[in-house]
Amino acid sequence: MKANDVLLDHPTLIPQTNESRSRFKANYNRADFMLTHSLHQSELFSMPALLDLAQRLSAIPGAVYFNIGRLGVDRGWDFNKDHSFSAESALEQIQTSDAWMILRKVQREPAYGEVLDNILSEVHEASERKYVGLTHSQNISIILTSPNRITPYHFDADCNYLLQIHGSKIIHVFDGSDRSVVTPQELEHFYLGDINAAQYKPLLEGKSHCYELIPGTGVHVPVTFPHWVQNHNNISVSASINFCFNDETVPDLHRVNHYLRRARLNPRQPGKSGLADSMKGVTASLLRAIGKLKPTASESN
Repeated sequence: MKANDVLLDHPTLIPQTNESRSRFKANYNRADFMLTHSLHQSELFSMPALLDLAQRLSAIPGAVYFNIGRLGVDRGWDFNKDHSFSAESALEQIQTSDAWMILRKVQREPAYGEVLDNILSEVHEASERKYVGLTHSQNISIILTSPNRITPYHFDADCNYLLQIHGSKIIHVFDGSDRSVVTPQELEHFYLGDINAAQYKPLLEGKSHCYELIPGTGVHVPVTFPHWVQNHNNISVSASINFCFNDETVPDLHRVNHYLRRARLNPRQPGKSGLADSMKGVTASLLRAIGKLKPTASESN
């Protein structure tokens, strides 16, 4: 199947009016928003094709991750690899097994790679930003979820476009720039490698934006915007289009702030002082040169 066949006769994500394109440009990686797409109309994303894809990928180490069991919003991620049965078995039982499964880096198959390239080209043309040379770890993952399953509260290091393909669910997205929602300490721990750094605060649930996702709709989730998902009484299938930015300046500032806080100092937040940020940037470069700082993990959840 050719990319043109996959994307049909119209762009996949980008709105057509000048006003909506302007909003897309203004909100790119700054605010969450709804969007539409056509992936659910493609044979590549039909359930038989995706089940075949899952079977093929299950033979590749690390290409398929799943967890089993009913989780709460504040449960965090469990990356224990000691499963009682195989990914193939989980897939067969997904209707009843309370499973959350992700097929990683499906762009390794050429047809899905063409879809990813086309979407990223559309996104960055509309945003008037380049993705070649400015981003890395461009990825398309497929997420399959059992009926009524909750995906726990978390945030990610990548810029994400979550596109609903089959079934329906509600995603709750919080403003990652609101420091009552995401504290400086959470960001510091996250950028030092703690995937469960985000702490759900029930009293702040009213600050979330709730999006009902059905096939043909999606939501843009900027970097480190917390979110959690409640699946409806159906098997849900979504495609996650994501990438990381090459610029590690802000993550490095949070990492340096962590060490300053450990020294019982009260560091300024990134963006509050140009001089302080500049000095921390030099410190981060020195720490990276001696192997004390590592780039942000690029693997999306």
